Amino acid sequence: MSMLPLLINMLFLSAEFSQAQTLSWLCRRRGGVCYFRRCLPYNLRPISRCSNEDVCCRRW
Repeated sequence: MSMLPLLINMLFLSAEFSQAQTLSWLCRRRGGVCYFRRCLPYNLRPISRCSNEDVCCRRW
């Protein structure tokens, strides 16, 4: 019985990791780069999200 919560957590973590990989792939396909929380260089603008905390940025 104690293995069930562990298996459920592993399932949710693997699903979240899979979604993050897909979003970062879409970002690169659009010509962007994933940055943590904000676009750092001044000549980048946000175009989408790579994950909950990562932002997809592209040059102007």
